[in-house]
Formats: sequence, C-alpha cells, structure tokens
Amino acid sequence: MTTEAKPAKKRIAPYVTAASMSAFFDHIRNVKTPDVVDSGLLQDYGISQSNAFPLLSSLKFLGLVNDRGKPTEAFRELQTGGDEFVGALKGVLETAYSDLFSRLDVSRDSKEKIVNFFARNYSPATAVKAASLFLDLCGEAGIKTAAQPRQKDASDGEPKAKPRP
Repeated sequence: MTTEAKPAKKRIAPYVTAASMSAFFDHIRNVKTPDVVDSGLLQDYGISQSNAFPLLSSLKFLGLVNDRGKPTEAFRELQTGGDEFVGALKGVLETAYSDLFSRLDVSRDSKEKIVNFFARNYSPATAVKAASLFLDLCGEAGIKTAAQPRQKDASDGEPKAKPRP
C-alpha cells in the first residue's frame, strides 16, 4: 500500500478590507506580542466580528501567524513604525505574494491584470477585493505599482505613498 502525499492546501488570497488590516497594524505597535491571535483577540483590538475571520485568514496567508494563530517573527517585525515598518511589510509581501511577483511586473501591469491573476490563481469571487488589498499593502510598503495612483507631494512634485491613517 502506497501513501500519496496530499498536496499542500492552497490558502485563499487575503480579501479583508484595507481599513481592517491598517487598523490591525496600527494596534500591534502598541501592545505586547500576544501568545495567540484568534478572532476574540482581534475583536478586543477593535476589529468587527464580521472582519475577524477574513483578517485572521489574511494574517495566515501573509505569514504573520501560523496555522494555530501563533505570531511569527514577521509579526514581531511589523510591531514597528516608520521606515522599519515599511521595510518589514515589503519583505512580508514579497514572500507571501512571491508567485504574483514572479509572474507580473506590478510597476507596469494594470489593475485588471492583477485582478485576473487573483481570479485564475485563487478565487474569482474574491479577486477584486484581493487585488485591492494587495495594491493598498504595496502602497504602505513603498512598492510602486502602475495600478494604484500615487499622491503628489506639493513641495517637490514627486509621487509619494498615501499617508497612513
């Protein structure tokens, strides 16, 4: 009798609202690293019950918590601010979305192409939301994308990432 290895379960691409993800990032800067991140903790952090499950799923996809909800080293690296946070988030995104970055050039490809990537490789039902979150996270991480307009700084005319709330 041979035992075939089960293929690794493919995670659903994150589709939580950018506001929930941003609120989570803002909150973890001011608290001790928890032993476990679960829906109850997220609700304690002010995340609505309806967003707790999608956020938890997103944190697992991004490698910020493991399958049991235990925070990873990447989680701890995001408990920072400024350039350190931006650099850590960029590393998280490059790892979690490595398949997307290996197939697309986000600095040149349209939002439609990114949405189509999520539809083909994850779920057509959540592709638009997943692409929107991805592009928002890229903006927070300083990753230039053609699909997301940048705000202009009035002082120098150079594009800059949108400000964090």
